[in-house]
Amino acid sequence: MATREPVALRTMMTDLHEVGPRPRIAILIPVNDPPPRFLAAAIRSVQRQNSGEWQLCIADNGSSDPRVGRIIARAARYPNVDAVSLKSRGSVADALGAAVALAKAPYVARLDPDDKLATEAVAICSGILALDPEIALLYTDMDRLDRRGQRHDPYFKPDFSRELLYSRNYLDRLVIYRRELVERVGGWRREFEGAEDHDLTLRILDVAGPQQIRHVPLVLCHCRAGDATDRAFTAEDPATEAGRRAVAEHLARRGVHAEVSVVSGTGYRVHYVLPSPPPRVSVIIPFRDRADLLRGCVRSLRERTRYPDVEIVLVDNDSVEIATRELLDSWRHDGAIRMVPAPGPFNYSALNNLGVARSSGDLVCFLNNDTEVISPDWLDDMVGYALQDGVGCVGAKLYYENGTVQHAGVVTGIGPVAGHVFLNEDREANGYFGRLRVASNYSAVTGACMLMRRSVFDEVGGFDEVDLPVAYNDIDLCLRVRAKGYRNVFTPFAELYHLESVSRGPDETPEARERARREVDAMVRRHGPVLANDSCYSPHLTRRAGDFSIAGEEHKW
Repeated sequence: MATREPVALRTMMTDLHEVGPRPRIAILIPVNDPPPRFLAAAIRSVQRQNSGEWQLCIADNGSSDPRVGRIIARAARYPNVDAVSLKSRGSVADALGAAVALAKAPYVARLDPDDKLATEAVAICSGILALDPEIALLYTDMDRLDRRGQRHDPYFKPDFSRELLYSRNYLDRLVIYRRELVERVGGWRREFEGAEDHDLTLRILDVAGPQQIRHVPLVLCHCRAGDATDRAFTAEDPATEAGRRAVAEHLARRGVHAEVSVVSGTGYRVHYVLPSPPPRVSVIIPFRDRADLLRGCVRSLRERTRYPDVEIVLVDNDSVEIATRELLDSWRHDGAIRMVPAPGPFNYSALNNLGVARSSGDLVCFLNNDTEVISPDWLDDMVGYALQDGVGCVGAKLYYENGTVQHAGVVTGIGPVAGHVFLNEDREANGYFGRLRVASNYSAVTGACMLMRRSVFDEVGGFDEVDLPVAYNDIDLCLRVRAKGYRNVFTPFAELYHLESVSRGPDETPEARERARREVDAMVRRHGPVLANDSCYSPHLTRRAGDFSIAGEEHKW
């Protein structure tokens, strides 16, 4: 707050200074006997905006405390403030509906009576809306207020993430909706009490494309405890169940066959129903010797995988050991295993491209030989995501041998091209606002276990054999897939062990260091702006590590 926020706010305000005319935003406050001092502070935070493009609409939902009534009456004497009292106490959705009816602005936003707006909130949001009138939904970052009003626990959100929105209402507050769309979809609904915002956002998504959803990476709303990010996410909680139903109904409206369940303490899991019969998956496994690793990988793949149609493509890069030859001979007549000789210097990209060319599946899964399957439905889960419209690459959750996290998504701009997030976290850890235990979108996922449709792989031309023979080829593939308009997905429900390159070992020769330098240069030339600005990660989070800690001076706004 001391080093980054003033600069970020000042920069944004300066950039928007000449913008005009700006649309008005109606701030809706549903009131039901909040602590009077919190309500008064919420109202003051609106009245103290450094832009006049606001209207405050207060709906009193049957408050019994006379102090609350007096605060509302006093506020209603001021310009731009309108208030209404419901005849009888209803749901939060009823109060929000009454507040919307007062709105004379093209955009509306909910503010709970114990929250506060940052002073610059309306100026910044109305300026951005003026620049792009096609925006249907605008959301900002947020933090919390303790009982003394001290700020803490900031939530720096990613840009729009469909999978994360299905996993939990990560937009939370502040969210600004185009009023016409709110009215078109029927507003907030009382049957989703406790998750009415999540339900409304998903219904807005029914009629507006993701390109019409914009994120402002600034903390413009300060929330008290009890918001959506605090939810316990237990199946017995009515609000959690309402959110689950909201996601399930949204998917059904889209014609997607899926089941939605609760991930205890974190959010929701979407189980996509696979077609019958499901498409064939070709699992591409490059290797050179290390029969012990290859045996364990293939055995776990065959014994612990529930998916019914799997073709295993073993790409042999000049194996010479007797144990390896014997192992391959034992599989020679196995109809589900295809052997592909690939002599020559190690080139991970070329090995995988060759494996795809010799495979027969509609989907391809790139799998390192030093991995072992844990969850039997890992492939069902990854295929379910890969078959969804707009999905490109799907990555799994990988663990080191000791059970700590090795892969849970990749962020660009770390060390120096890209890095794995949540390294060495406990297997059961929630991660940053639940990101380790629910599906979400990342710019890239690791090629150690990555699945995609063959058609998408062919569309982008496969792995780069020329400039990226060893390192970053999986990151490059993911970024080229994103550039085509697809989104990449990390799912924590596909779990495997990964010993991480133990089969190759470290390569520290001068030639290897020079090759690594060339590969870094190739990535910077090809993806420089994307590496510096990962839309699946906040500019306020560090690039020195992948632990989602707050950036210091190393990454200026």
